[in-house]
Amino acid sequence: KIYVATKAQPVEWPAPNDDAPQMRGRYPAWYLRRMIDDALRRLQLEQIDLFQLHSWMATGLYELDWLETLNALRIEGKIDQIGVSIRDYRPTDGVDLARLGLVASQQVVLNLFEQRPAGELFKAGAGSQGFIARVPLDSGSLVGHWDDHTYASFAEGSVPAQLFRGDRFAETLARVRALKALCVPYYPTLAEAAMRYVLSCPELSCVIPGMLNPEQVDMNVIYSDGAPFPAELKAALVAHVWPRNFYQ
Repeated sequence: KIYVATKAQPVEWPAPNDDAPQMRGRYPAWYLRRMIDDALRRLQLEQIDLFQLHSWMATGLYELDWLETLNALRIEGKIDQIGVSIRDYRPTDGVDLARLGLVASQQVVLNLFEQRPAGELFKAGAGSQGFIARVPLDSGSLVGHWDDHTYASFAEGSVPAQLFRGDRFAETLARVRALKALCVPYYPTLAEAAMRYVLSCPELSCVIPGMLNPEQVDMNVIYSDGAPFPAELKAALVAHVWPRNFYQ
């Protein structure tokens, strides 16, 4: 069986610097029903295995209009499981949600710089909830092929150009070079170290890397061979945790 997951963004995104936005009204019933019906038609399915909300706000624990609608759609057979995507670099927003078990999965940023989800969040949902890692390569920086001239190659207005603007690129590159020096005795590329680090988390269900061609697909499949991640390297990587929100 091929499992199909899709997601819907809110009708209005919360501001990136708003740490306590309201969940109520972000996913009205009419909107969720339209998104799911459109997805079923587009994907030519009778049921979506995992339907995710593309932005989770912590007030959704008691502002439950979203859950009432999605549970009704489960009863109708249009979706099977419900998931959410945690807002960028806010893993603690999902801790109470994991403890309560209101959803089947949480999607969260996890990579060599953002290691925090592997702590409190994963422990809160261990054994009862699936976790999906996104941005495992930090929007390209952890592929390991950047140099001093890379930023000039980003298309104007592109996601990398926006995320790594100003002094951000130089700081990111310096940190990437430090990671490469640390990982090179263990892995031939930083990309492999980054992917295998994410996959080493036992609570993780799956990871979402960007893939542009069959060769990249094959490479990412190879990383999923279950090989253990070196314990001494994982311990050393803790010093490279770098919480930041470049979406602001």
